Amino acid sequence: MSGQESPPGEKAASGVKSVQVALNVLEAVAAAPEPVSVTEIARQLGLTKPSVFRHLKTLVEHHMLNQDPNTARYTLGVRLHVLGQMASNRIDILKISDPIMRQLRDDTGMTINLAGFLQDRTVILRSALGPSAIELSVRIGTEYPFHATSQGIIALAFGRPERMAAMRKRGLQRITDHTVTDLGDLTRDIAEARLRGWSMVFEHTILGVAAASVPIFDATGDSIAAISLIGTPQLFVTENGAPPHLAVLRQAGEKMSAQLGFRGRYPVGDNPSGA
Repeated sequence: MSGQESPPGEKAASGVKSVQVALNVLEAVAAAPEPVSVTEIARQLGLTKPSVFRHLKTLVEHHMLNQDPNTARYTLGVRLHVLGQMASNRIDILKISDPIMRQLRDDTGMTINLAGFLQDRTVILRSALGPSAIELSVRIGTEYPFHATSQGIIALAFGRPERMAAMRKRGLQRITDHTVTDLGDLTRDIAEARLRGWSMVFEHTILGVAAASVPIFDATGDSIAAISLIGTPQLFVTENGAPPHLAVLRQAGEKMSAQLGFRGRYPVGDNPSGA
């Protein structure tokens, strides 16, 4: 077998073992009452220091762990905190979203999407399909860059400043001919969304699909998600330039925010209701 490639089964087993070791390393650091060294982790897990160090290096690169440059000891990283907070928020938001999304779908006759916010992109958490004969569903878990969706513009308009920095680092790649790829244009869209309290885009990610979104806030006042109307572009062309059914869309966003503990003033802007 010398020089031959390992069978697929062996590769899969090796990959699973590697993931298990990485999880064990994370748990060891999390359980430690103070910053811990590679030697201490290796001793606790019964592994070699080089093996543990490889996993530590990867976890630090992905901000799951931090390494003190002076002591070379490890602590939990900020990304784990962010992921934990996101998980908590998603659990809460998924609990309350179903009846509100169904009501909004029934009130508008349109497809409703709920999108959460990652560091530099949005992710579809839930969808309530409207009665249209045209299929407008998006697979749960689908991710889009901030600049290419109405949900992402909401994330940038009402979220933490580091989201903008992460988006700049990722770049403004073109998805369709309508995707905004100029930073100046995007900055204006973000400012308008912050002023109005909503964002609307036409065919930025999928040709033949338009969307309008409003923010959802948690108890800390951070925008953690957006609720959106999805439909064909023709449905979003209104006389006053506001999204269709804006009043009930805002009501849904405000209600979900209140149920998550938000006590601030929900953004309403100065535009017509569009209901």
